Amino acid sequence: MSAPDHSLLLDVNVLLDNYLPNRRHSAEARTLVALALSKGVTLYYAITSLADFFYLVSASLKREVRAEKGVVAEGDVRAIQRIAWGVVDNLSNIATAVGADESDRWVAARSRALHADLEDNLVVAAARRAQVEYLVTNDASLIGHAAVPCVSCSTAVAWLEEL
Repeated sequence: MSAPDHSLLLDVNVLLDNYLPNRRHSAEARTLVALALSKGVTLYYAITSLADFFYLVSASLKREVRAEKGVVAEGDVRAIQRIAWGVVDNLSNIATAVGADESDRWVAARSRALHADLEDNLVVAAARRAQVEYLVTNDASLIGHAAVPCVSCSTAVAWLEEL
């Protein structure tokens, strides 16, 4: 897969920040996505992160319902699943999934001495596969250990503003 002139791979924490307004970096992530789309920057995400993304969106919505109602009823669960699927559908409209195969597992395993988190290493492998300019994350540990150019959301916003 060859990346276009300008491209970013968004880590799952940036995706969550973009879709969940109660997260600390939410406004920044929404600015990042809006700027990238307005400037024709291609956005990617690792397909290996999609199940976690779906689960975490659902869990956040369940927490909100529980805080409001005290309990999450069966109808709430069905509504939350529909919303989470809608979020995944929207993600596919703004970003392209980067697939994975055994070679990505190999890259992730070889990276564990540098950074021990398997999920993060699979995201790094996806960034390599897509040949993006930057992997964008709010995970300071990943930024410090990634074997690809990796920046925070705020740094990516500053970069996009300069394009």
